Amino acid sequence: MTAISYQLYGSRNWPLADTLTMLAEAGYTDVEGYGALFAQVPTLAGDLRAAGLSMPTLHYGLDDLERDPQAAIAIGRAVGAEAIFAPMLQAPDRPVDPARLGGVCRPSGGRRATGAGGRICLWLAQP
Repeated sequence: MTAISYQLYGSRNWPLADTLTMLAEAGYTDVEGYGALFAQVPTLAGDLRAAGLSMPTLHYGLDDLERDPQAAIAIGRAVGAEAIFAPMLQAPDRPVDPARLGGVCRPSGGRRATGAGGRICLWLAQP
């Protein structure tokens, strides 16, 4: 069965430790990180371990990804993420041709993904 991941942004107004405990008790195994959490990466990784949760994916702003993709990769690796996604694209950055959507996010052996200028998704897991 595919794991269902909880997007932590939905609980941004509550203490992180309480949210992680609640999710673990509810049976979640995976959570998804977002921008405001990345400032606390050292403690975030420990909090995840303490709750028995993993963070296979991150939502990371497109501007931040383009400005410093290596910072996003470092954060992803620190929390054990496999993929980093830009959660929302402004209209000019969105693929217009639906046929292009299939190439937007593809594993690429730890390099930037191809499609849409390689700007939408970074995959960290090795094939």
